[in-house]
Amino acid sequence: MEVYSTLLWHLRKDVDLSYLAHELVEVDRLSPAAWCAIGNSFSLQKDHEQALKCFKRATQLDPKLAYAFTLQGHEHVSSEEYDKALVAYRSAVSADSRHYNAWYGLGKVYEKTGKYDLSERHFKTAAQINPTNSVLVCCIGMVLEKTKNYKGALAQYDLACRLAPRSALSRFKKARTLMSLGNNLVCDPLRLPLGCGADVCGWIGCVG
Repeated sequence: MEVYSTLLWHLRKDVDLSYLAHELVEVDRLSPAAWCAIGNSFSLQKDHEQALKCFKRATQLDPKLAYAFTLQGHEHVSSEEYDKALVAYRSAVSADSRHYNAWYGLGKVYEKTGKYDLSERHFKTAAQINPTNSVLVCCIGMVLEKTKNYKGALAQYDLACRLAPRSALSRFKKARTLMSLGNNLVCDPLRLPLGCGADVCGWIGCVG
């Protein structure tokens, strides 16, 4: 239910989320999932302080609930409290080392603070746990792109496109990186990852 409440948060379903939180509290007010739902409801209303109190209550009730620690981390990131976010995400990993959301959170904090090597490492750990998640693969590509490793980034975006062919983000990132590589490599297919030469030529034609 804590995951479902987060889904409603992403969908901005404020009324549905409030109703879910109310129902869960009615069933069992000592349920960690109920407190996660209440916290997500406060978070959707931009009340980060109350949201954090609810997520912390969830971890008091269940110290092994990695997801609640991760939600704490997300709230701290929203408030740009990156040190506190790192503590929360690390607590989530300690509770469940295969909780890829927390590894993603750590990678995001390191990316936001310019520590790209650490960011790449944590995104890769998340992707190893959940290898079919195109968003995680895209995150690796974005970090590599920021360090101007365009060929490495392109390989990640290409993989993300294969995992999720309809992903607008993956396709946009791949196209932009192809253009960057095209400008540097003058459309030399031999210097590109396998299967990318024609794409670069096509994009150079489009922009040139």
